[in-house]
Amino acid sequence: MFFNKKAIIIYIKLLKNNCSSSIEEIYNLSKSLGIKIIFKILIKILHPHYKYFINVGKLKKIKLISKKKKTNLIILNHVITPSQERNLKNDYNFNILNRTKLILNIFIKRSKTKIGKLQSQLASLKYMSTRLIHNWTHLERQKGGLKILSGPGETQLETDRRLLNNNILFIYKKLKKIEKNNIQKKYIKLKKNYHFISLVGYTNAGKSTLFNNITKSNIFVSQKLFSTLDTKLNKISKFNTNKIILSDTIGFIKNLPNELIESFKTTLKEICYSSLIIHILDVNDLKNLYNNENYINLILKNINAKNIKKIRIMNKIDKIKGLKYFIEYNKNLIYNTIWLSAKKKKGIFLLYKNLFLNFKKTIKVNYKLLLPKNFYWIINRLYCKSYIINKINCKNNNIKINILIKIKEWLLLCKLEPNLKYCII
Repeated sequence: MFFNKKAIIIYIKLLKNNCSSSIEEIYNLSKSLGIKIIFKILIKILHPHYKYFINVGKLKKIKLISKKKKTNLIILNHVITPSQERNLKNDYNFNILNRTKLILNIFIKRSKTKIGKLQSQLASLKYMSTRLIHNWTHLERQKGGLKILSGPGETQLETDRRLLNNNILFIYKKLKKIEKNNIQKKYIKLKKNYHFISLVGYTNAGKSTLFNNITKSNIFVSQKLFSTLDTKLNKISKFNTNKIILSDTIGFIKNLPNELIESFKTTLKEICYSSLIIHILDVNDLKNLYNNENYINLILKNINAKNIKKIRIMNKIDKIKGLKYFIEYNKNLIYNTIWLSAKKKKGIFLLYKNLFLNFKKTIKVNYKLLLPKNFYWIINRLYCKSYIINKINCKNNNIKINILIKIKEWLLLCKLEPNLKYCII
């Protein structure tokens, strides 16, 4: 729809308010839709114009630039009123695309699954329902007719509102049905001791790269914002179990449109069934790092996922010279923050170590052991619990075995027989 279209960014800075988005963010959002930005304009406004939001003098200059650049597509970082948008279209022939519209269009474009498409469609309809205005004039001739008519366009406006509300209700019911099915499936898996780990973080923080590294997957990774919208699930490759499942969720951005947060609650609520949340932060974006973290924590609180155990990942350490991978401890001596590079695969083993500690009751490890004859009691114990895959009798009465054992049991055996760890071959 917008691919290869030329556009001008009008970045409005209200002097009385702090702007929620940067010009780089608006540029990157536009790029994600395939829009070619040919000009950027910064406008400082003390009081918005009642009719156009931007004062007339500035609009005349923008009109000259748009004629010269041969485009009438204008991208704004601010949401303006429907009537202001209509006035800009009628009086200056500007097609306005604001930040909310940009994000909604990206979600519609990138959603691949049924649930993703429904959620994007619902968000779009909710946004449209708030933008309906008296924009109809074809009923003008009714004005002199029956006295009961409210005025020109009123009937059409009510019809549009009713149709939109019907569509919203229809999609909402579909999503509720899908949510109910998902809850039932998750409940069955939780009863069977499945554990879910959710990756959360800002869009472009490196979630998909980390997901690919620790699951040996090949999901699409891009520098574009919101490259992952549909939830991806896979087992962690280093763990010999299918019962620990990693989930790559939707990427966040500051001040996501309310329509999107509400519409994507079916997807976001899946985080609530996680045993662990891995919160990924872009250490290269120090300016916004803690604000981004607080914003995501606020969303987790809103979906009742605040109290789920978390690991913080400070990603992209490769972009800061001299910064090395390490674990930062909290007061309770629990691994709280891991500094690593998902792209360069530096420090990933620290994450594995932390996950082992969190899921040692579930994770199994595969070892090949060469045991002396006086370790028969260990072999008997391993046989009783069906941990032995195969066994070979060697010279000098030694026994070579291949085992698949729970970490908890392995640590217990090593405690009972400290020399056991030296038998690994």
